[in-house]
Amino acid sequence: GKFDFKGAAKRIYALLSTPNITLSARFEPAVFRLPRSDIRSTFVNKVHGSFMTEVFLTMHLPSSTILNVNYSPSSPYTAHVMAEQEVETNEFWLDIHSTPRADFETVVHMAIVKTSPIKDLRYALKVTDCAWNISITTGSCRTISDKLLPFVNVEISPMPAAFANPVAAHGLIGQSLHDAFAIQGKVDQYEPNAAGEVITSAQGEGAIEG
Repeated sequence: GKFDFKGAAKRIYALLSTPNITLSARFEPAVFRLPRSDIRSTFVNKVHGSFMTEVFLTMHLPSSTILNVNYSPSSPYTAHVMAEQEVETNEFWLDIHSTPRADFETVVHMAIVKTSPIKDLRYALKVTDCAWNISITTGSCRTISDKLLPFVNVEISPMPAAFANPVAAHGLIGQSLHDAFAIQGKVDQYEPNAAGEVITSAQGEGAIEG
């Protein structure tokens, strides 16, 4: 299914929630221009919308170690990782220049990768476990004040083990896993007002459970 979700300013929302993994993102309001590659930019002067600007990932390992990962497009080539154990907490950084990969108990695999050959343009945090494949890519848009606003896009792909889990996934994206058919929610229609402005408002109505 498909739906748009604006969120509330600076609020953090769960995108995926299961017994072993939780992925959340911070939503930030923004007034921006559509890229010239978007045909709508020919009739839309500005958009009052939002972007995901930071992600938070928590994963539970078989040993009871808890991984907490923070990834921000303001520093797209690094990710902050904390491994919390019963007696100690280890903290380190994934860094594309020094430590781009990390593996945990042969279950969780993380990596910072470059997704564009152009220097310092696009990076991504890739995370996989036995059930989910997560890709968090960075990008930017130009605000109405002509500044670049960094943001993240999130792609979540289930593997066979995700479908076999008796506990249904939750979260804005995760809840769609066990739907028997695609559920369509509210989508913003980019129909500008007399000033050529679009104000987004969709909050996933019709597609979000609860």
